[in-house]
Amino acid sequence: GLALVWESGRGWTLLQGAVLTLQGILPLVGLYLMKKVVDAVAVAISGGTRDVRAFTVLMVLTGVVALLAAALRTVTALVSEVQTARLVDRVQELLHAKSAEVDLQFYESAGYHDTLHRAQNEASYRPPRIVAELAQVGQGVLTLVGLLALLLSFHWMLVAALLLAA
Repeated sequence: GLALVWESGRGWTLLQGAVLTLQGILPLVGLYLMKKVVDAVAVAISGGTRDVRAFTVLMVLTGVVALLAAALRTVTALVSEVQTARLVDRVQELLHAKSAEVDLQFYESAGYHDTLHRAQNEASYRPPRIVAELAQVGQGVLTLVGLLALLLSFHWMLVAALLLAA
């Protein structure tokens, strides 16, 4: 499965991995920045020093992170589309090569024709769907690990409380 994806486009696979990694990290950066914004607002409300410049920088950074996340969604769609097309082409090439290698007696079997037809039909959607689901799981795991690390940086009891609540 994954070897076939790698074989169909090494560069596109690496690019998709990098984009998915960034997509897994950006929500955490946005969450951290929002915490800083809330902290700055809380300090200002409680009568502490009002650092308008720092608050403005935090808001601009939060906006930049949101724009980057939107741009990455577009890049991910493009990379996924290209990688899917390359993967489908590679699977079709393998099917043609294997069907040319078999003995002629297989072509007389209705069961072989059914199997070949089903493989040809499913080659266009099954491998890309599996790859997309694996990528989604990988991104989710990365986000979860990052979120746990972020919560641990605040206080270890937050992680313990969340685990107990779950």
